[in-house]
Amino acid sequence: MALYYTPAFRVSDRLLVLDRRSSPAKNQVAKKRRRRQGTISSRQMVWTNADHWNYVDLEKDQYVRDQLKSVRDRSIVSAWDRIGSAEEWSPYLLADIILILLETPFVESTYLLKLPDFGLSTIDIRPWLCDRSAIRELLVRYSSDWDQAIQILNQKELAEHYRYDFLKAHRPSQDRCPDLHALFRFGYKGDVLDLKWSEVEVRSALPFLWGGSLEAVKDVLALLEETGKSDPEKFAFLQRFVCSTNSNKAADWISLARNLSNWEQIHHFLGWVQNKTFELTNPRHLPCKLIRSLGERAIRNGRNDLHLSQVHDILKYELEPELLFDALALADAVKLSCAEVHFSKKATSRPRLDSYLELPAALDQKPDEDTNSWNSVAKTVMRTWERSLSSKVLRRHIEKKEWPDLNPTGLQMWFHILIELKSRSLSEPALQRWIDRLEKTVIETTPSDRSMLLECIEYSIDYLEAAPNCIQYSSLSNVASIIAKGFKELPLSACAFIGKFLETEEKNQQWGLGTLSRSAIKNIEQKFRNDVACERVENTLELLLQSYPDLDLGLYFLRPKQFLDFLDLAGTLPKDNVRSVAALFQHHPAFDFDPRRVEFSHVADLIRFCGKEWTVDLFHEKLKLHINGTRLLRDDKLEHYRNDFVGRVIDLRFALAKQHVDDILRSLARENLDTHTVQLLTHLERKNRRGMKRFAHALTAGNRNYRENHPANRDWIERNRHLDLSLWLYDEDHFFRVTMEGHDDLFIELETNPQEELKMGTLVGSCLSSGAFNSFSAVSNTLDVNKRVAFLRDNRGNFLARQLLAISREDKLVVFRVYSAQNLSSSDVYEEAFRSFDHFVAGKLGIEISNDGHYTIESLVVPHWYDDDSWAPESVPSKRVAKEAQIEMIPKPTCCPGLPS
Repeated sequence: MALYYTPAFRVSDRLLVLDRRSSPAKNQVAKKRRRRQGTISSRQMVWTNADHWNYVDLEKDQYVRDQLKSVRDRSIVSAWDRIGSAEEWSPYLLADIILILLETPFVESTYLLKLPDFGLSTIDIRPWLCDRSAIRELLVRYSSDWDQAIQILNQKELAEHYRYDFLKAHRPSQDRCPDLHALFRFGYKGDVLDLKWSEVEVRSALPFLWGGSLEAVKDVLALLEETGKSDPEKFAFLQRFVCSTNSNKAADWISLARNLSNWEQIHHFLGWVQNKTFELTNPRHLPCKLIRSLGERAIRNGRNDLHLSQVHDILKYELEPELLFDALALADAVKLSCAEVHFSKKATSRPRLDSYLELPAALDQKPDEDTNSWNSVAKTVMRTWERSLSSKVLRRHIEKKEWPDLNPTGLQMWFHILIELKSRSLSEPALQRWIDRLEKTVIETTPSDRSMLLECIEYSIDYLEAAPNCIQYSSLSNVASIIAKGFKELPLSACAFIGKFLETEEKNQQWGLGTLSRSAIKNIEQKFRNDVACERVENTLELLLQSYPDLDLGLYFLRPKQFLDFLDLAGTLPKDNVRSVAALFQHHPAFDFDPRRVEFSHVADLIRFCGKEWTVDLFHEKLKLHINGTRLLRDDKLEHYRNDFVGRVIDLRFALAKQHVDDILRSLARENLDTHTVQLLTHLERKNRRGMKRFAHALTAGNRNYRENHPANRDWIERNRHLDLSLWLYDEDHFFRVTMEGHDDLFIELETNPQEELKMGTLVGSCLSSGAFNSFSAVSNTLDVNKRVAFLRDNRGNFLARQLLAISREDKLVVFRVYSAQNLSSSDVYEEAFRSFDHFVAGKLGIEISNDGHYTIESLVVPHWYDDDSWAPESVPSKRVAKEAQIEMIPKPTCCPGLPS
């Protein structure tokens, strides 16, 4: 029997349905009464989303309710299936379903997540709003956080309407703090439904976050900042947070206090924290941390809005030695003197004046990286001292003080202070004591930061340079000897090189390390990491200075990397040829003037005299007009173009010198030998040198089959007749084209030119390169017939990567790691190309690839070989590459004309 359907509503938490025997007239009266009371809207009364909702079989609805009340958690889904499709239910019946589920103790929240799948998200949600308590109970009871609540009821209207109820319902439990944090982030950032908290909701929700985590509080402070709240409101919120937390970490309070913009609020908040929390173990800890925070902030931002009355309360505590720097910085920010800063007994065991001078010794720990440079710190300390001490008193104490054992940080601090004092004429004994102290400290200390001490020495010599009347210039050599003796971590050869540079500068009366910049020291350190390169650079410089003592090293160290690379290249020459390079520096017209002081007209005459020999344009276009007299330059512009001219002259000289060295190497290299082969032979010491010399003589004599005809290689070939070595040894007419989807074609070649194989390390910058410590292994990989080198190139012939392959004694193909050219980042593509190529070569040989790491590689022609550890290519393509590479053997003439033969 079809009757009018009455919507469900809640009275005293019980679900009531109108009596089925009631007449339609009584139902209409009840609807009018509920409409006047606001419990049902007129839209609900006339709601007709579909015609069949006007009349519903009440017996079917009751059957639905009976089924849901009787099910258990295991059969709820099957019960739904028996009832029918959820799309055939009215929204009011769905509201009843939710209420029944809430009253069923066996229903788990996981089944509620299935409601959207049964058509809940397709129903207009607005009729539900009449029963707010049911939705609130659903959110509170079955959602662990706001995201899950949104997943249950994926409706924007619900999110806007019930999030405050959700927040309020979680208030009693502190275990829900992460949920509150997520809710609040969702609320003000709007990262789910693009919702924003209103100002009323914010004010109502703030008291519920009293048990939140530190991250949640920071989010709340950020929200208050966005809504333009003042410091008092932030302060009140932080007070409530302090009352509800057990944290006693001073760092937490400092980080929260930084959200306040007013210094007075910061000070009062931290003082209030100290008075209200009894768990703090050290009452002085907070003020000390506050001093450090405010001191860094004052120096970093140049803030001077602190007042004396606010700072005196902070500085009244006795400070620990490590906070002297912060106290002085804070005092300087508010224009206080050192006399108004109270030091602890540990720092004032000596007279008060000495305690001020104890600052660098107390800095055993380097300040944070975000503080200003040491030079700024020194200026801060000097300004503070000048308000307390006269220059005469300060100078007297600096001269008479017995300096403590300072760490490198303290030394650096004091050197900056010395630079600040360089205008004051300190006596020679005082400065000499500093030199002695430096020598002792450098020798006894092994610092982790070598460049820092180098910088200290640079600053000290700059100071000595500024006071030439107080100390002898011979101290420069003393400092050079200090470097040579003291830096245990820096190679002694590098120290000696720097010392030699200083001695040369002293002879030329060009004092100081001004020309030896930080980049020069860094390049020296990098170059001297390689013992072979270190020896070549040292020997070349020594021979150049012997043949040309007036060599201006300071000029060439304006280009430190080019100069060191040139010395390394010239070190491959015999000694007599190095002397010819010195003759070039001494007699060539391009080297016969000082570009820093020469007249431009003189250089122009030299260029016209040399004709086309100088290919580098030495003059800027505007400088040319100035030389010709058609344009007049200001002094500052002229100095700028002078520096540009100096750089161009140095580049020209290095180009000429490098060309001279290349000509010598080509003259030394006999016919059929390239420059790289000669360099590699020159760099080899003992390992494989004899075999390399015999190979070079064979190439010079025109014997191109030296490798295949060597007795050791012929014996290996005889022992491995069971392998198909046609591709491995004798195929010089084919390339291997690698095709991969989404990439250009690549080409792999088993290199047959032995001089190209010798470049296997130099092309990729590995330890097998010319002059490196394992360069002897490149000789073994080239001369032994059981080893081959495969090169990967693009379709223009550019080198991309290489790989070493070898046949082991166990008759397996051993492949080694793929090395790509420098500054290339497509290693995944190259490895996939070589993976397919390795399986192709193994198939041609009729053997397997060694993947277990157990193999024996024989040494045939030369005895020494470096094992770089095998690489096990996967049997399937890597996930980082879309599809497997395809290998195709094609003849060279029809392949790619741009590829080298």
